Formats: sequence, structure tokens, C-alpha cells
Amino acid sequence: MAVASQLAGIRSGEAELAGSSAAAQYLADTCLTDGPLGRVGLEIEAHCYDPAAPYRRPSWDEITDVVAALPTLPGGSTVSVEPGGAVELSSPPVAGVLPAIAAMTSDQQVLRSAFADAGLGLVALGADPLRPAMRVNPGRVTAPWNNSSPPATPELRARP
Repeated sequence: MAVASQLAGIRSGEAELAGSSAAAQYLADTCLTDGPLGRVGLEIEAHCYDPAAPYRRPSWDEITDVVAALPTLPGGSTVSVEPGGAVELSSPPVAGVLPAIAAMTSDQQVLRSAFADAGLGLVALGADPLRPAMRVNPGRVTAPWNNSSPPATPELRARP
């Protein structure tokens, strides 16, 4: 299946943007314009906690055991676990905002129920209010990354 490039209309001879103000103006003029809304995908991240001991950080195994036992989600979202143990729902793109919200809501209910059945809770906050940041994934890079030793995992190779 061939996919048309979204860059097809860009001319290589256009001048480079001179700085952040020019970039902001370019975005406002070209990207943030009213127009028909296409497909919409959503992502939600939630911190996992133990309701019986909120300061205890659930282990990687506890979190991934719940995720591994999940059924196919009704809205089609995928579930991933961040290195610090946050659980992320990523919906597939659907036609419009309201269907995207409906699909994410149904997937979130299934996810929350599965974690509750395992004695765990999920709270959708940007940062964990009770515990300091910490990696819980034992399979991720544990040594500090510097320019002389690239990270061992593909998902970290693109990060500066």
C-alpha cells in the first residue's frame, strides 16, 4: 500500500526559519488554522499505586502481570508501561474527537478494573505526588548514558 507523503507540498528552496519567533509565527499561520478535523488519537498516562499502602511503589512484575492479562480493549487502545512504572493507554486514530473520547473512556474502564482486581489503583496525574521518580523496569539501561556508550535499547537510541 502506498502512502502519500505529507511533505510533498514543501519546496526545498524555501528559506529556513530564522529563530523561535519565526517558527512560532510559521506554526500559527500554517498549522493552527481552522479546517476539517480528521482522525484523532489520544494518550493517557496513569501512575500505579497500592491503595492499601500509597507510598509503596508497585513492582515492575506486578504492573506488567496486570497488563499481560488484559483482554483486547474495546476501543482498540494499546497499553505500554513507562520505565518509571506509569501505565499508558494509546488509542488508535478514529474519525473525530467524540468517538476518540468514547473509545478511550471504555478502554480506561477496562484498564482500571483490571488493576483494581489486582489490588492496585491508577491515578492520571502528570507527576507522582507521593513518590520521587524512579525506574522500576529492570530491563532498561541502568548505567548513565554518555556519548561514548550509546543506550542498549532501541527505544532510547533516538533520545539525546
